[in-house]
Amino acid sequence: MNKPKPELNKTVTLHKGWASLYSAAQKQLGIPSTHRKDNLILNDRLDLNELRRELYYLTQQNGGELFPIACAQHVGPLTFGAFSTALWTASNLNTALQIIAEHSIIISSAIKLELHYDNLGNVEVWIMDYETLAEKRVTYLGRTLYIATLVQIVQSIAMNKTCEVQIKLTNQLGTESSLSMLQLMNNTLVEANHPLNKICIKKQNLWSNNIHYDTELHYAALNLVRKQAETLKKNDLILKIYNILNELDNLSQVSANSISKALYINVRTLNRKLSQMNTSYRGIIEGYRKEKALHLLQSSSSNITEVAFQLGYADLSSFSRAFKRWTGTSPMQIKPSSLTKK
Repeated sequence: MNKPKPELNKTVTLHKGWASLYSAAQKQLGIPSTHRKDNLILNDRLDLNELRRELYYLTQQNGGELFPIACAQHVGPLTFGAFSTALWTASNLNTALQIIAEHSIIISSAIKLELHYDNLGNVEVWIMDYETLAEKRVTYLGRTLYIATLVQIVQSIAMNKTCEVQIKLTNQLGTESSLSMLQLMNNTLVEANHPLNKICIKKQNLWSNNIHYDTELHYAALNLVRKQAETLKKNDLILKIYNILNELDNLSQVSANSISKALYINVRTLNRKLSQMNTSYRGIIEGYRKEKALHLLQSSSSNITEVAFQLGYADLSSFSRAFKRWTGTSPMQIKPSSLTKK
């Protein structure tokens, strides 16, 4: 008996282009074709949990950990439809990165991207995921595939064989395996022990003219991308919660009950929906606090005690313990130089 497919708005979804990367890598590595991908596509989107299980299965069939890197090598200007086309026809890499960050929900609703520039004009792509309940031995493969694909896109658009990309990883379960896989990519420098996962790109690679720049095609594709992203964001529960939290002066009074009321649902429904998205109320609040803390601490004028208050902690020691649990370091050690130093 076939297992019923989950409803689209009750699960974390990804662009169907990921399935095409799986197929290309299978062919390249000589992995026998399966019918498992027939169950992946749901209303033109992919279910994250199904895709994750398929990634783990195919990596095991390969007998090693080459599969995620092989997938990334096949990304191209049509892989993710209009999204890819808008990137490959952008005027330069900087414009493409802005599109990637603003509309990343199109390729995955589980990961959020942000751009941060340092005083020298170098850029960091911050990679933040919302999940807390997923199987970690499988999740690290997905995270590695996602990062490798972003790096491949950057290097393809830069069209510069000397475009070195730095990949900085946190100490999560599977980091050692991710390091060994990502080091197989050309012109990449991979490090661990960082507060968050990020990709770092030097200024000189951002502004070179893209030889594939096509004004008409670029803006036609970008209009489609904006419409697709707008539709997905309207149905994104985690984004709605973040928007509610952004309206608060501090998080001292926030609760599952107050969030549920703002969303016009009950707490039980909220918890059930978040569980279906591989996270929880506590996981969302912790993820938001970590993200907000990194933003606030990046400012050289930030007061750590004020940051702790804004995030709803009664005292500095409680905030410091939480921050060390999230990042492996203390908030006192997080300065603008440690977040932007290349």
